[in-house]
Amino acid sequence: MKGISAVIAVVLILMITVALSAMAYVWFTGVFEDISGSAGEAAGAAAAQIGSGFSIVSAYDNNLVADEAYVKVTNTGTTTLKKEYFNILIGTVTIPVTPGIPAEITSTQTGDLISGETITHTITNATTSSGYIGEWCGKQVTVIYGDLEQVTTMACQ
Repeated sequence: MKGISAVIAVVLILMITVALSAMAYVWFTGVFEDISGSAGEAAGAAAAQIGSGFSIVSAYDNNLVADEAYVKVTNTGTTTLKKEYFNILIGTVTIPVTPGIPAEITSTQTGDLISGETITHTITNATTSSGYIGEWCGKQVTVIYGDLEQVTTMACQ
């Protein structure tokens, strides 16, 4: 009896084939889960943007009230815009829209922006010595919601 018998050889080949098939299955499953997970996240983000839209109605510095400016935004889309996804930049300063975030510059938006609704953000510079913005007039105002962005110039009133 030289070598191994044919029966043992067949059993070994079947075991190796089953093991390789199992490894290939596990690998392909992981690859497809990663691909479908990434695609699902991208599709979810795109779906959130569909129907989303807004416009800046006005942005002005009220010279009668020290260190106060107003940015009026209208939801022109068909979906409700969540307040936590809004940011306003005046010049290069980011203003958190969500109340309660400790900052010297705050906005008074209290709820989400429903389709067709207009909201006025009252932005105040709580400490005049902070030097955050100083003179508001003529500065670029950028309102950002997720990937959407609108730009205008701060008017003086």
